[in-house]
Parts: sequence; structure tokens; C-alpha cells
Amino acid sequence: MSDIKTIQEDIKHEVAIDTVMGLLGKLTNIKIKIEDLSLDNETKERKIQKIEKILKTLWKERDLIYRGDKDATERALTAYALLSRSIDEEKIINSKTF
Repeated sequence: MSDIKTIQEDIKHEVAIDTVMGLLGKLTNIKIKIEDLSLDNETKERKIQKIEKILKTLWKERDLIYRGDKDATERALTAYALLSRSIDEEKIINSKTF
């Protein structure tokens, strides 16, 4: 592989790690805010479980990216594209269905 191609792959790899870590941070902050809210326990627990499930998946993807899994890199960038717009703190906190 040419030097330019190698550099491009390295940058893509680092960007994928950064995007996953950004999503993890954003979701963790939302989880903390939900824990501090005065919602009924059932609603609070449901929201926290959903967020924890997403967090668990993102941590696994991050680990795969660190190991150089190119498919995980692509999945991470796709997940970011899908989740970044839908992770609206107020909507998640106030939604009855999330």
C-alpha cells in the first residue's frame, strides 16, 4: 500500500475512535442526567437500560477499532452518522417511548 493510502487509513482509524468516544461521552452524560431526574423508577430504569445497551455496543466497537478491524471502523462511522442527529438530550430525557 502506498504511503498516502496508509496515512489515509490511519486517519480514518483515528477519526472512528474519536467519533465513538464522542458518542460514548454524550450518551454517558445523558445517562447521568436521567439518573438525577425525578422520574418514576420504571421510566428511569427503562431509559437507562436502553442507553446502557447502546453504550455496551459502542464499547465493543471501539475495542474492535483499536485492534484494527476495518469493518468496525466503517460501522463506527455509520453509527455516528445515524446516532449523532438522533441523540438529542432533551428528547431522550422527556420522551415517553425512549
